[in-house]
Amino acid sequence: MKKLLSIILVCCMLIVSVPFTVSAAVDTSSVGDVTSGTTGDCTWTLDGATLTISGTGAMDDYEVTGIFSGSSAPWSSSSIKTVVIEEGVTYVGNSSFYGCTGITKAYLSDSIESFGTTVFASLYTGNIKAYVGDDTPALTYVKDKNISYKLIRGTTGNCRWSLDGTVLTIGGGTDTGSYFGYSAAGHEFAPWGKDITELIVEEGVQYLSDNNFIESKKLTSVTLPSTLRQIFQYTFNDCSALTEIVIPDSVTVIGIGAFSGCTSLTSLQLPNSSCYIRDRAFSNCTSLASVTVPSKTIKLYDDAFKGCSSLKDAYIMGSGTQFGTDVFLNCNSELVIHGYKGSNSYTYATSAGITFKPFPGVTGECVYEIDGTKVTIYGNGAMGNYTSSNKAPWGTDITEAVIAEGVTNIGDNAFYNCKSLTTLTVPSTVKTVGKWALNGCESVNNFTLPNGVTSIGEFAFSNCASWAQVALPSSVETVGAQAFTGCMKLTSLTIPATLHSLKDDQFANCYYLQSVHIPATLTEFSGSVFRNCNRVGSITVDPNNPVYDSRNNCNAVIETSTNRLVKACDNSVLFDGITSVGDAAFSGCSGKYSIVLPGSVTKIERWAFYGAGFKEIVLPTSVTTIKEQAFIRCSSLQKISVPATAENLSTGLFDSAPNVTIYGFENSKIAQFASSKNIPFKLLGDSNTDNKLSISDVTAIQRQLAELEDTPDAFAADADRHGDVTINDATVIQQYLAEFTDSF
Repeated sequence: MKKLLSIILVCCMLIVSVPFTVSAAVDTSSVGDVTSGTTGDCTWTLDGATLTISGTGAMDDYEVTGIFSGSSAPWSSSSIKTVVIEEGVTYVGNSSFYGCTGITKAYLSDSIESFGTTVFASLYTGNIKAYVGDDTPALTYVKDKNISYKLIRGTTGNCRWSLDGTVLTIGGGTDTGSYFGYSAAGHEFAPWGKDITELIVEEGVQYLSDNNFIESKKLTSVTLPSTLRQIFQYTFNDCSALTEIVIPDSVTVIGIGAFSGCTSLTSLQLPNSSCYIRDRAFSNCTSLASVTVPSKTIKLYDDAFKGCSSLKDAYIMGSGTQFGTDVFLNCNSELVIHGYKGSNSYTYATSAGITFKPFPGVTGECVYEIDGTKVTIYGNGAMGNYTSSNKAPWGTDITEAVIAEGVTNIGDNAFYNCKSLTTLTVPSTVKTVGKWALNGCESVNNFTLPNGVTSIGEFAFSNCASWAQVALPSSVETVGAQAFTGCMKLTSLTIPATLHSLKDDQFANCYYLQSVHIPATLTEFSGSVFRNCNRVGSITVDPNNPVYDSRNNCNAVIETSTNRLVKACDNSVLFDGITSVGDAAFSGCSGKYSIVLPGSVTKIERWAFYGAGFKEIVLPTSVTTIKEQAFIRCSSLQKISVPATAENLSTGLFDSAPNVTIYGFENSKIAQFASSKNIPFKLLGDSNTDNKLSISDVTAIQRQLAELEDTPDAFAADADRHGDVTINDATVIQQYLAEFTDSF
């Protein structure tokens, strides 16, 4: 009986140990060994505790081999912890992981279209967390099997997103879509959850929409693309671990509360674009100590930086940036707003009771600071150039300008029309003075141009009416047109040997200039340079000048090769041999009552007597040509004798000379000219003023010479044009009446 019981017991034990099928499970439980093979259209690889299925197509189906043995799958092992089914696999076979009771993570690709039965042992599915894509068959499967899951891929707006651990990548579209995580409970958060530590937004994305990363308190790294245009409301709200953010220059809107509550944010780079920073965009960023708002920023809306309790310095780079209310409310008590004086930031700081400090502005390669009405410019390089529409940022109300060593120029229009400027400091490093640089600085009287300046632009010091002494440095090579015109108090001038050309009104209207010396090196010169300098009493030319001279102590400038009178003054001594009167040669002369030109002069050039104060001018019979506006603005001129030989007459000869009477021969070119211009005309030689030439005119001259009576018109009696009445005048008239000559 005992033997029979023993046999029965052994049989029972054998029955228990016999599997349900004849298939035996393969146990590859040695972690670290790599085993691989095929399964249907796919391959499998076991690397330690991770099983990876890859390929394109379906896996095989397997059978359950026993409650404790697992399935017939070749990898069946309780040591497998992670299953990865890669993109391309379309079907997960029956009982594929039935015996893999140690699985805790299952990564299921979006390509899976269907699952077999009892893929996972149902007793152990509660230990598994599946990682799946949004809106996929895999997500439907795990939900149906009550398997815990986490979304790691999906669509958001018209973009795709994916998680690699805690690194979130978004791309493939333009708009990330909006969520409602900031609203009342029950509204959805973004599908990637709030545990991300790193965010990468790929190129092409233009809009980060509402609440995308709200309350992502582990987020420490954010990379944004150059295509990004807008960051919408609450996008990064309460990302309390985020320490820095670089917002690309493409962004034009930072939405309401976008970075509010980023309490660890210490470094903030705002976009250098025409950007709107909306309400509370950076409110309660309590670690932010400094912020720079670029010059292109259009507006900081209400409460934009409210509650930034560590914020001590706000640099507002744009003068036109607009401010809402309470932009910096409840910031650090030591907050200083840095900006341009007179800008919107200055107005805001003043109204909000916040300390304002003007910071150095940029001008070309240099910077400037304004302290009251004093501007200081310093740096190494050139100042900026300005125009009538793009004016210098320090304005026109300054009283003192200090240009520090290192600055290499005074820019165009730099101090244009600064009428209150009295003191200017110019360093030795300045090489050029731009056009219109100090034009209209009528009060400036205390500056010296340093040696080293090589170029002075047109109108640079025009109308500096208080500047009494100009010492052009020995380095100056060019002086632009009208550079010093209107420097009315200028009394003395030294022209350096380095200057070779002056011919464009550079010192016109310098009414107090008394003397002029032309150095040997000045080889291009025009009388217009000293136009209307009516107090000049001395003009000399260096004897070594190869082009000009002042021969016979004539107190004038003569062009040596042509004998052309270039520039004269009230004390000039005219001599026979001068062939022409040059441009503006007598302009501004006013000390003599009358002038008689030598008999050698054949040509009167344009503006020759511009504004001259002569009352009487006698032109010799040698004159044949009188150029345009030769006697323009001769308001004192009363009488001028013009010979019949003067046939080349240009227009505008006597413009703005309202008191002139022309003396000449009837039927001459000048008589016709006077008639066409309605200028009074009298016959030269008509001593008795009966409007005709006769022997009685000779008699009138003879009676004056005999001291019997004066002739009625002594200017007309000067028939020989020598400047006085002599017996020769009577003889000239007699010869004309006897038809010995055609004119005189």
